[in-house]
Amino acid sequence: MTVEFTNDRDDGIVVGKIAGAVTLEDLTGAAKTMWSIIAPTNGRVLLDLVDARFNLRSDEVAQLADVVRRGSPVRGLRVVFLVATDLEFGQVRMFEVLRGSEDTEMHVVRNREYAVALLRGTAGDAEPD
Repeated sequence: MTVEFTNDRDDGIVVGKIAGAVTLEDLTGAAKTMWSIIAPTNGRVLLDLVDARFNLRSDEVAQLADVVRRGSPVRGLRVVFLVATDLEFGQVRMFEVLRGSEDTEMHVVRNREYAVALLRGTAGDAEPD
């Protein structure tokens, strides 16, 4: 697995790209890396999982959600997960539901332009096909 975060965009969006086969431990480590990068920013994050391949068990998704819910030092986040497959879409939605936080806005999408528009606050009501 590779993970790379950048925060050099003019609009202040932090972009994280995760690629390759990922495990629960990989994703926990990526979350901690993300927290250290976004703490001084406005809290808008695009997590690009298009090239990531994971098939976590449901208990692992629940563990990840618990780690993130209890461990995140950053409040008021807006996070958009960009995915390519139905499997990743479903697992990220499960994570979103289990994470269940009123202080974090999360979306799972398949369209990069729509993801950026969500983070900028300029998106329409529905993701384009």
